[in-house]
Amino acid sequence: MKRQCLFIADPGLTEPLGHHLGYSEAVALAASEAGLAAMVLAGRGFDAALAGGHVPMRATFDTRYQSAGRGGRLRALLYGGLAHMPPGVALRAADALRATRRRLGGKQADGFGIELAAALAEEGATAADAVLLHSVSAANLAGLTAPLAPRLLVVLRRSPEEMDADDAAPEPVLTLLQRLSATPGLRLSLFADTEALAAVFAQGTGLMVRPVPLPVVTAERLSSQPRGLPHVVFAGGARLEKGYTTLPAAIAASRGRARFTLQSGPLG
Repeated sequence: MKRQCLFIADPGLTEPLGHHLGYSEAVALAASEAGLAAMVLAGRGFDAALAGGHVPMRATFDTRYQSAGRGGRLRALLYGGLAHMPPGVALRAADALRATRRRLGGKQADGFGIELAAALAEEGATAADAVLLHSVSAANLAGLTAPLAPRLLVVLRRSPEEMDADDAAPEPVLTLLQRLSATPGLRLSLFADTEALAAVFAQGTGLMVRPVPLPVVTAERLSSQPRGLPHVVFAGGARLEKGYTTLPAAIAASRGRARFTLQSGPLG
């Protein structure tokens, strides 16, 4: 008898950087420990060897998550130049650049739903299975046009305003979620990674939205306290909107009380 399977569909999993690989792996391992089969459906071209072989992975999607954020070399140059401006000026300039890109980009559904339905059919998914979408844009969700047999679990990680600004759907995301919840054959369950965000979506849609914690895999607690200063590590994207430019002041204020290691990709 086939075990119930959790498919973790992550179109943003195209490389080992960012939250996608860690999130997808952590959920897949937890599912396996709970007795479920698990498979990660990643972006096309993702090398499953980068995951270390801990969970089954399949490179599936040509459609991307947050593709509006991909502007090639010109975007990298523009946003990299903002790093040399004062923080307040850089934030205002970044907002202006993003607003311009959104106006030019338009609003449309994409091919994510078609690709997901095809992959599930090839893997023999049944109504007893479930599909987790922990990082999807409004455009990705708007593409869910084909009937999907498994239960669909969607984690909302950005505000409605942000989802309507980056990779937006033809309709507001709150309206989109209401429509999807009423679509025959689409069993939709909504989650958010904070209680506050869950409340925002629940109030805006009238649907049940439950908070779910971020999956974090931690090392075993040390039996003895480490010697020396506390070690603070920043490992992530150098994003202006995430407060990257506040790090110098924070480090200066903690001088002599902690040591810091910063590892990040290009500014953007």
